[in-house]
Amino acid sequence: MGYGFKEWMSVIINKKDNPFKNNFSKIYPKNSNDQLKRLKNLFNKSNELDFKGDLFVARAPGRLELIGNYQDNLPIGNTLSCTTNLDTLGVAAKNNGQIRIYDTNPRFPRFNSKTSDLKFIVPNIEQGYSSFLIGLFQHLIDNYSDFKGIDIVLDGKVPIGSGCSSSAALELTVLQLATDTYNIKLSDMEKTIITKDSENKVKGCGFLDQGTVSIGGIVYGDYSTKIPSFKRLDYPWFSDQKLITVIPGEEHGSKKSTESYNSIRPDLEKVADFVGKDVMAGNESRFLNLYQNIEGKIGEEKRILERGKFYIEEYNRVKIAKMALHRDISDSSIFGQMINLSGDGSKNYLKNTTGEINDGISVARAKGGYARVHGGGFGGGYLVMINDSKLDELIQATKCWFPKAKINVHEIDNFGTCSIKL
Repeated sequence: MGYGFKEWMSVIINKKDNPFKNNFSKIYPKNSNDQLKRLKNLFNKSNELDFKGDLFVARAPGRLELIGNYQDNLPIGNTLSCTTNLDTLGVAAKNNGQIRIYDTNPRFPRFNSKTSDLKFIVPNIEQGYSSFLIGLFQHLIDNYSDFKGIDIVLDGKVPIGSGCSSSAALELTVLQLATDTYNIKLSDMEKTIITKDSENKVKGCGFLDQGTVSIGGIVYGDYSTKIPSFKRLDYPWFSDQKLITVIPGEEHGSKKSTESYNSIRPDLEKVADFVGKDVMAGNESRFLNLYQNIEGKIGEEKRILERGKFYIEEYNRVKIAKMALHRDISDSSIFGQMINLSGDGSKNYLKNTTGEINDGISVARAKGGYARVHGGGFGGGYLVMINDSKLDELIQATKCWFPKAKINVHEIDNFGTCSIKL
């Protein structure tokens, strides 16, 4: 159930510990006081925007793609990912007849539409981030007659264009707020499908982002069935290893990078149709019989074969990385080697890196880290796993090489998309 503005604020500003603050600090263990101020600001904004009735709170984290680039593009692959402590936090209330969305970050959506008009809106990338939400609301209107409209105010902290799935964090926060406000019960997989389909109305994406963000923690994705499965692994992260993302220049998500990103899935489907899905599922030796004649190939045919080779090798790397993460092995050097090999494959076969990303990866590796392009590539940034003792030196070197770089140090989030209740 929701609570009124005064009830929420009385608990938040209360200086004494209480059950709400204790639970809140579990979600935000490192900076709960700062996050309480953030939540307080959202409630004040909801009051300023004249939200009516009970108020509901939810959040969804960003995600890091540890290894498994483009593996969710075919019903075969596997991925390792995790959620990050950087998230989107929101407050919502019912609105009878309108959908109003406001975000404190001006780069995120500000949206206002009559509910009755929404079915006539065709989402497209020119509408910005709000376009990712239109399909989601159309689904709610079509399937739940009680849904009449909603007011939402958001604060998005997931870095845009870094491959950290700021769009999935946005979509799942909004869906969680909508379902809480109208008491709609959905499973994690239903939330994953609804938000993925909503984003697919605008641009291509697999299940990885929404599937990971929905459940949280370190997540193994298996795409070998029609509906993929996502399992939170009960393995601790390497205690001496930090994860950082760096955007050295152009952000992922530009029109040019989106077009390049959207070209990869059709290429992989062509390879799978030609060689068979059993070959794509890690049977590298059979594929190499076809690939060995690549020197004579040019243009599109060469590109498709190279992308197929990357897919198969990446499938096997995910298996090895998962094994290295297992609590009985816990070998960060093996895991790191898979990250590096993935990065090399992206550069040589997918060709979805840039000169800046390649330079940044080289700097990270020179400082003792393991690094690869992060997310879809074609712009954006890269991911680094590095020993805690070398982190400061790496950040210093990165800033020296890229003075305007956007650097984020991540902690692994264990909650995923969730409601926050009194």
